[in-house]
Amino acid sequence: MAQNVTIKGKAHKSHINKRIDVYTYQDLVTKLKLKEATDTVAADGYFELKFHTSYTQPVFVQIDNYIGKLYVKPDYVYGILFRK
Repeated sequence: MAQNVTIKGKAHKSHINKRIDVYTYQDLVTKLKLKEATDTVAADGYFELKFHTSYTQPVFVQIDNYIGKLYVKPDYVYGILFRK
């Protein structure tokens, strides 16, 4: 499968070397989550998550207890910022 969605971003220095995950909902009724991609926040704070979707859908990006929510659609690149 092609990696047709990319989420690039920068996290606050307190998140350096922490794991960042992007999840989709396997089921919107029960909110069962499905991990789509994982990266580690680099020393400069940057990260990049790539995964596949064939339709527009809600996702959430998580570092520890910090969560960012957005809708993604195929063949797009998104930029996000995780502040402290």
